[in-house]
Amino acid sequence: MKKTIIYIGLVLCFAQMGSAENLIENGAFRDERDPLHGWLTDYAWSRNVHYIDNAERVAVVDEHSGRESVASLRATSDAGVKMETQLIPFEPDARYRATLWIKGGNYRVYFSGYQWRPGVRPHAEPTHPEMRPAYRSRAAEGRASSWKKISLEIPGPEPSPMSLQHLRRVRFITLYIWFSQAGYIDDVLIEKIEE
Repeated sequence: MKKTIIYIGLVLCFAQMGSAENLIENGAFRDERDPLHGWLTDYAWSRNVHYIDNAERVAVVDEHSGRESVASLRATSDAGVKMETQLIPFEPDARYRATLWIKGGNYRVYFSGYQWRPGVRPHAEPTHPEMRPAYRSRAAEGRASSWKKISLEIPGPEPSPMSLQHLRRVRFITLYIWFSQAGYIDDVLIEKIEE
């Protein structure tokens, strides 16, 4: 009996150690008040005519192909449709991994790195309009007729010295998801990888 209790305790301990801390809120789109809480879908502030109505083309559907609460993105033009996670503070010497389930396409998923816009004093609660792009990771691209799990990292494997130099300017990262046609995503996890 004593051995069984010790064994169960060890299993629970290792299970907790193995569970990753998600650096984004609402990666599974299950926030009851706002299913898209923690995600940027409204790009009207950018004044880019292709994305003025972007928020109207992103929604959370209760069920799709056996998965519950998934984000649905519907492109209506050649520019496609997109969404991003909230800004995540970036440590230049750290490594981050994103995993998610995806369906549809064509899709492009990558880490986008940001620095403060000139004239913006750094503060504790940044918004996307206060940022400017400074880095883009290698993208996961493709098309998936059924649910597919994808994964990517920043920095990627064997980063070049120039890539690492550009990363030094980055203060925040997001996971950027774009579809040229209809697509779906679910269970987005971004974690800091312990080396």
